[in-house]
Amino acid sequence: IAILDSALQSPTVTLQYELNGVAMPNEQALGEVVDEQAFQKMFSAADLQDGSNELCVTAVDDHGNKSLPVKVHIFKGQLDFGTITKAVNFYANLTGQATKVYPAQPFDLTVADTRATGSWQLSASVAPLQTAQQATLAGQLEYVTPTERLPLSTTQQRIATKPSTVGDTLKTVTAVAGDKTGDRGLLLQLYSSAVVGHYSGEITWTLANTITA
Repeated sequence: IAILDSALQSPTVTLQYELNGVAMPNEQALGEVVDEQAFQKMFSAADLQDGSNELCVTAVDDHGNKSLPVKVHIFKGQLDFGTITKAVNFYANLTGQATKVYPAQPFDLTVADTRATGSWQLSASVAPLQTAQQATLAGQLEYVTPTERLPLSTTQQRIATKPSTVGDTLKTVTAVAGDKTGDRGLLLQLYSSAVVGHYSGEITWTLANTITA
């Protein structure tokens, strides 16, 4: 705040806020101020809409004088899952030989990042595939990328990462999986000792806003 009128001796100033064209109910009283005095104002994330926000700040003194409004642009983004297939089925005829089984339906998994900048990491773990009688499948659920096959177990396995770069503007939806032909997504590797049964398990997907070593 800069006081340009020397006739005003230590005026009492109140700050008025308008967010996205709507006046905010809580004004901020600064009391008596001096030239070049700084101030700060905290806002809740709930006050902001997703994407771009415009905050206008006006200073009003006890004489009714108003400053020109100062506009501040705020961008609110978030990191979350986009689409994710809730259930995936695998069907196979056992031949006594090890075999790869692909999902019976497309498996979709996307990460939606609307932040201005930032990194993320996607990991997965899976409970043992078992029958209702708790017999464990002789096989391994894997996540396939164009360059490798990642075994899934009860330990978190890193699936994908997105690094942050200086000046990067993410605001994107990244398709982590969406192809059932084996190029990217889930794969069930059956061992030759697999026996007939109905097996099920639960995959836990973990999305973090930082990349671990």
